Amino acid sequence: HSGGRRDLVLPLTRAAIVALATLRERREAHGLIAAMSADDPEREARHLADAADGPDDAVAARMAEVGRGMARRGDGYGAVAALVRAAALSQVTVERSRWLAEAAFIGVNMNSDLAQTAELLAEARRAAPDIVSPLPAVAATAFLYLNGDGDVDAALRLLFEAIDRLPGELDATDQDVVGLLSQLYLACLFAGRVQPWHDFRAALDRL
Repeated sequence: HSGGRRDLVLPLTRAAIVALATLRERREAHGLIAAMSADDPEREARHLADAADGPDDAVAARMAEVGRGMARRGDGYGAVAALVRAAALSQVTVERSRWLAEAAFIGVNMNSDLAQTAELLAEARRAAPDIVSPLPAVAATAFLYLNGDGDVDAALRLLFEAIDRLPGELDATDQDVVGLLSQLYLACLFAGRVQPWHDFRAALDRL
């Protein structure tokens, strides 16, 4: 836009320009767009991620927040994509594993994609095999037991063990804890027995 005239680029022309650009040129363009998007943190984070030429933990953390924001708005597919991108940008194995687990939990609950969830969980375990699974991974695995294998007892055992490992009172504002208890509620329904409900009540009393 100059001198009161607006120049429009046709979509096919724009696509051709992008296709002909080198990877470096695309990254530079994303960097420029990010610099002009300070008033839109989500858009800025996306372009910073596309501008990155390698791991960047600061940008990874911002992309994880983008993913969580999309999940809160009900955009399951966008949330999963953003969290997977965050994991790819991170050099910290614990964070990478956690974000993949979050993506798995969001994906299975919002998109009902059991195959994708299993794949993301496997990748999360490979990222940090020696670390106890984060709560979203436990909740997603329990969902797979319930809706894939139909193994209610395995789901109950997994969930109760995870809750027992949590120290002291449970934080009702912690979304990971709430997600875990939500899966436990479903497992108790599936079980159709009295005892799991007593244990569920004991877990609720810790909130």
